[in-house]
Amino acid sequence: MFRANHVGTPITSFTQMAWATSNRLGCSIARCASDIVAVCRYLEKGNIVEKNVYVPGNTCASCRNNCVSSLGLCI
Repeated sequence: MFRANHVGTPITSFTQMAWATSNRLGCSIARCASDIVAVCRYLEKGNIVEKNVYVPGNTCASCRNNCVSSLGLCI
């Protein structure tokens, strides 16, 4: 469960990557003076307060037609 006290903490980088409904990702890196800035954008948005990061269930239960069963992953 993503809680209000998680907002603004380092855990949000992980929870956004692990968010079950996030299935698109775009990232960019830019040099700004002597700094390097990296930004990633996720769709669907995650880190929603009082929502579960993922829904427990059987392997590939929500993607039977697009499953790599040997890896246990939806594609």
